[in-house]
Amino acid sequence: MNFILSLDSDTFIDLVHKAIEQDAEDKLWNKWLHNGINEMSFDEYMERHKPQQRKKDEEVLQDAENILKSMSKPK
Repeated sequence: MNFILSLDSDTFIDLVHKAIEQDAEDKLWNKWLHNGINEMSFDEYMERHKPQQRKKDEEVLQDAENILKSMSKPK
């Protein structure tokens, strides 16, 4: 426990993210085993069920700017 408390915040957050990813992969593994999927490997199954990547901050800001611009245009 002392080890975790001694970590800097970035390292701690990275470890939490890794634990969440591993938990999701474990659940997907169990689902793959339970469904008895023989036509594809686990790697293929995992790739199909991987969450879509989130947009980068710059893309979100650009989308917001575009929305604001379109709202301010006279009709």
